[in-house]
Amino acid sequence: VARPGKNPEVVGISPDVDHTGIGVYGVSEDSKGAFWLVTNIGYFHYARGSETPEFLGFNHTPDNPIPPIDRADTKTVMLPSGYLWDVYGDQLRKIDPAGKIVESYRSQEYKYLYDVLETGDIRWFATFDGLTKLTYRKHRFKSWLDVPYDLMSGPVTGISCYGILEGEDGRMIITTAVPDTIFEIFPDQPGKAKAIPMPGVHMYGSGTDRQGRIWITSNGDPGYFDRSMAAYTRYRRDKLGPHILSYLQLSNGEIWFAGAEGIYKMDFEQEKRVLITPENKYFVWQLHQTSDGDLWAATRDGILRLREQNGAWEIIRQYNKSNTPGLKAEEIKSIHEQGDFLWCGSTNGLVRLNKTTGEAFTITKQLGLPDDLVYCAIPAEGYLWAPTNNGLARITLSSVIAGAPEHPEIAIFNIDDGLPHFEFNSQAFFQRKDGKIWLGTLNGVICFDPKEMAKSNPSGDKPVVLVEFSRYDSHEGAPVSVNMLNPDPANPLILRPRDLYFTASFALLDYQNPKLNQYSYKLEGFDPDWNYAGNQNTLRYTNLPAGNYTLRIRGANPNGAWSAKESATEIRVLQVWYKTWWAWAIYVLSASGLFWLVYKVRLRQVRLAYALDMEHQRSENLKSQEAFKNRFFTNITHEFRTPLTVILGIADQLSAHRQAHSAEPRQNQLKLIKRNGENLLRLINEILDLAKLESNSLKMEYIQADILPYLRYIAESLHSLANAQNILLRVESSESGIVMDYDPDRILQVVHNLLSNAIKFTPSGGKVTLTADLVRDKDRPWLKLRVSDTGVGIPEAELPHIFERFFQASNQGNARTSGAGIGLELTRELVRAMSGEIAAESRAGAGTVFTVTLPVRNEAEPGGMRGWEDAGLTSATPQLHQSTTPQPHNSPHLLLIEDNPDVVEYLAACLDGQYNLDFAYNGRAGIEKALESIPDLVISDVMMPEKDGFEVCDTLKNDERTSHIPIVLLTAKADVESRLAGLRRGADAYLAKPFHQEELEIILQNLFEIRKKLQAKFGDLSRNAAETAPKPTAAAPDPEDLFLQKLRSKIESRLSDAGLSVDDICLMMGMSHSGIHRKVTALTGRSLVLYVRAVRLNKARQLLSERQMTISEVAYETGFNDPKFFSRVFSEEFGIPPSQFKQNYN
Repeated sequence: VARPGKNPEVVGISPDVDHTGIGVYGVSEDSKGAFWLVTNIGYFHYARGSETPEFLGFNHTPDNPIPPIDRADTKTVMLPSGYLWDVYGDQLRKIDPAGKIVESYRSQEYKYLYDVLETGDIRWFATFDGLTKLTYRKHRFKSWLDVPYDLMSGPVTGISCYGILEGEDGRMIITTAVPDTIFEIFPDQPGKAKAIPMPGVHMYGSGTDRQGRIWITSNGDPGYFDRSMAAYTRYRRDKLGPHILSYLQLSNGEIWFAGAEGIYKMDFEQEKRVLITPENKYFVWQLHQTSDGDLWAATRDGILRLREQNGAWEIIRQYNKSNTPGLKAEEIKSIHEQGDFLWCGSTNGLVRLNKTTGEAFTITKQLGLPDDLVYCAIPAEGYLWAPTNNGLARITLSSVIAGAPEHPEIAIFNIDDGLPHFEFNSQAFFQRKDGKIWLGTLNGVICFDPKEMAKSNPSGDKPVVLVEFSRYDSHEGAPVSVNMLNPDPANPLILRPRDLYFTASFALLDYQNPKLNQYSYKLEGFDPDWNYAGNQNTLRYTNLPAGNYTLRIRGANPNGAWSAKESATEIRVLQVWYKTWWAWAIYVLSASGLFWLVYKVRLRQVRLAYALDMEHQRSENLKSQEAFKNRFFTNITHEFRTPLTVILGIADQLSAHRQAHSAEPRQNQLKLIKRNGENLLRLINEILDLAKLESNSLKMEYIQADILPYLRYIAESLHSLANAQNILLRVESSESGIVMDYDPDRILQVVHNLLSNAIKFTPSGGKVTLTADLVRDKDRPWLKLRVSDTGVGIPEAELPHIFERFFQASNQGNARTSGAGIGLELTRELVRAMSGEIAAESRAGAGTVFTVTLPVRNEAEPGGMRGWEDAGLTSATPQLHQSTTPQPHNSPHLLLIEDNPDVVEYLAACLDGQYNLDFAYNGRAGIEKALESIPDLVISDVMMPEKDGFEVCDTLKNDERTSHIPIVLLTAKADVESRLAGLRRGADAYLAKPFHQEELEIILQNLFEIRKKLQAKFGDLSRNAAETAPKPTAAAPDPEDLFLQKLRSKIESRLSDAGLSVDDICLMMGMSHSGIHRKVTALTGRSLVLYVRAVRLNKARQLLSERQMTISEVAYETGFNDPKFFSRVFSEEFGIPPSQFKQNYN
């Protein structure tokens, strides 16, 4: 110590204190001139005039809880008033001269303290990290069990509180994590607690009933203390689980519990719990009964609502995340009632649930809560007090009571506000009758008065400023900062395309507690809603599209009052060069040029394609015309060949047999020659007339007469043809007579052509009608001729083409005779030449109507009946040939299928007397007759109505009953393709018209010779069956071989049956008696009975050669009842008796 006028000297501190190891860290003088020495063992007070200082050692007692001083983290400042400020750990403390802590602040920033200045309630601290300003406030939170205390054997720290309730005389009962112990504390004695031992009980919570009993919820049996806490009553364990988390006494006095297994009701008579909900279905945290009497339960799966109905409690509704919009949490922690709303703490925010409507809204961390885990929300003094996992939130009730608020007023309290711990516990909340709220934390229990915590008038006039703006330049590879302390509102902040992102820092100019200021921001033009940032005062945006934006920032002070003075900064993001307007202009111009180029190229391609298409179409038209011409000449050749066949054939017969025949047959043959010559002349005349019409050289020779008799005359000439086809032909007219100018020859051609076509395309039993009427049109009379039929009709798509040259409808195969395809064109040209019109109406399957309209004139000379007898009409009725020459009984049976009666007559003249002839006049009738009579040979024309010769051949060759019959195709189609088509369908011979009688006779003789060889082949049953069976490698087995194998197999299956009859065989083969008889006879030369006997005898010969059987046994085995008869027929078949055959073989 250095005194004035004296040399410094060393003074001992105190004789009662061990000086060893004492370190003096600082010396300060107070206003009275006394010195304070700060050492590692405590403080020394050196009063003025005293020789030795007074030692103020700090002991660790509840009355003096100041811990020891450690040089490593202690800095001390002595005030003139005698108070001492020091730093201990994370606490900044003010200590009075008596050693009591009068102020304490927690913060991680108070590492070193250099000086302190007090001006009223404001404290300014000079620290290592800068200047700190603190506003002194009276301690708002009182705490217990959060500092060391004497407990049984030693100190315990960090006691987690589970349950709080108010006991007798205002005592507070606290259940904690300390095993086998509950605590009793008194509100007017902060820091003091009394431990009450509870051996064997691990408690979760507690509650008080109306009798003053204190119920304990635990992991064991439920129980209660009496009012004085002197005695504890425990109920015996029942079958329900032990985990009880919540207690509630209902308005009717019943005691209820809730826990991990569900909801229970206490039955005091039985001293057990009664389970209300299904066991283990609901994990219930808390029960709450609302003012309307309903019971609400906070569970891990939402909220349950129970109602008592007819003396029983039932769950009437469950609110959870899946069925309640606005409810964002699954696990609900607590329920508190406030008016029409329930405020529910949850694992994902604070839930507001309307009891009446069931509507929910959730306030989350995004809207300003310090954490999403909310333990409860206690309404008091116009606020909701919500302990969370990161501090205490005070929510202004008016800001969240309606709608979906975007900026609720939320103030947050944490360690800096005096909380001993920022994490709270489930079920650890209680509001006393005096309004004070008690909350349990992980480090003790706290108490505060909501009236004192209510906010003062909000300072909403503090502005928010943008402090710094940085953009990251990708070219420079580093952020570029812009100082925003002096911004220029007229010039927006510019972001270039190479700036990858920007950041901004901002501040609310409210210095009460800047760390607790809250912020939200929104980038208009990009963000649809406000972004809540909490206490974070920085933001970042990345990859913004080009455009103009406004960055708006709002701030709220620690009381949750949002400032009206927000920050608004204009930001412009420039477009990349390839998206600028001039770039787009270049793109448009380039695209337009490219489009024009493509258009020109495409136009050229289209024109070339069109030219090629037209050329192709012309080529196709030429091909089509060529095909039409080829078909025309083929058909007209057929038309020419048919009469030429008759003419030349009859001429040959007359030349060869002119001396051998009588006069009557020659007269018939001469009639055939004349009729076919006239038909040939008519065809030639039609071609010549068509040529004249095209060259306009055909002249009309009109006469004036009544046309109706002439029309009836034309129709009469076709009556015989119609009757032969069982078709009704009628002529009708509403007029008694129509006198007009007409050319008889041309009218004949038109009407005859239309009527013959109608008969040709009308099936048997149909009707053809010619109607002639007089009509007036355009003030002049017209003759209207209608030819209608009930035939096959014309397909609608082909109707416009029927008057074209060479055109033939697709259903022409239904016609009885074919044509050259020029009849309708000639008809149309003749009608036009007579100044008339012709039209057709038709529908496939419903018949056709041709309408001819001719003008009625009376300008020619009256002509009467001239020309009728020279009109060239001949009967088109087919004369069914009747054979006049008697035929031998065993003559071959021939079926002639030909639609031309003259050809039938000629063939009959050629073959009569040699064969039994049968006739059919179209393909369908020919097939039916062949299947019915099974002829020995078929001669068929190719071009026929109903079915052509190819179809006849195809049908008969693929039918088992007729596949053996030889078929000769006879046609004017003599080209190679037609011959190949017939041969592919199985035709045995192809004879072209005109043909010679000798050629026909030779072909028939050859076919019958081949048939005899086949009979020899198939009739020899002594061959091995394997020789006649089709080989596996054969491409196509002979159908006749297959037939005989099948027949032989059927016979052998009943070989020993002597009663096997022909009828049995017909039944097995599915054929008629005559059909199978003719087929077997044709193939084998044996009748069916003899073929069966041959099969039996061949089997008998096999048995005689292979087995040791007697002749009688073999006879019976093969179906012979009489061995003698067997021996006789065996000898006839094989030329040797069976006995000698057996002897020779052995």
